[in-house]
Amino acid sequence: MHSGITVLSAGFFLSQWRAQGVGAACSFRAHDYALRAGQSAAEQLAVVNARERWMRQFAFSPEHAVFMNQTHGSAAMVVAAADTGRGLRDPAQAVPQCDALLCATPGIALCALTADCAPVFLFDAARRVIALVHAGWRGTRQNIVGRTVESMCHTFASAPENIRVFLGPALRDCCFEVGEEFIGYFPHAVRRRGERLFFDIAAEIAGQAARSGIPRAQIFDVKLCTHCLRDRFFSYRGGDRCARNLSVMSLCHV
Repeated sequence: MHSGITVLSAGFFLSQWRAQGVGAACSFRAHDYALRAGQSAAEQLAVVNARERWMRQFAFSPEHAVFMNQTHGSAAMVVAAADTGRGLRDPAQAVPQCDALLCATPGIALCALTADCAPVFLFDAARRVIALVHAGWRGTRQNIVGRTVESMCHTFASAPENIRVFLGPALRDCCFEVGEEFIGYFPHAVRRRGERLFFDIAAEIAGQAARSGIPRAQIFDVKLCTHCLRDRFFSYRGGDRCARNLSVMSLCHV
């Protein structure tokens, strides 16, 4: 695991970034953090309580959480104080049709739910701007990380050379078997092993970040596979069709 990480029983956080005023953390599979149709009122309450309990454990404020209605697209939305609480208790109130959240307001907790897709954290220390991306292969095919960097630069005057990127737990090329069409989608990130093809989503995301102008030395990867580590993370391909891991990011008050 990356040296700048501190592991707790319920997940891990980026201790290296916390020292610079940014909270960023990923959950383990102690609880399912997804609200969805078909759950009973008791099941939904258990999820909300688990979300709030986990966020407090990692020094985030649940009252300031903002969740997305993730669609595997490339839309990035800027959120502010008026958005706090969206999606925490009612998924219908989440930010609609969005797979990346950007923010420059301290205290707001950006949230993403994943189970093989990659949570991608971006931090501009110079402008004090953060972004949290839900990057599956469809969003990655649409250059979601590159588009998020563009949004940071356009909206907050970020400079790519000041942005740092961290890739969280995701399905890795050891387990991400794909079809021949992926060679056309990602010509530089598909690996052939005998008769089988595997997609390296981490390499493709890092490449998008680098092509956006972010120095390679500022792109970090936790290098954890959700499918290999099903005892720690939910994995869609591992059979967790509905359960989701939680990633959260927030600017600290300075």
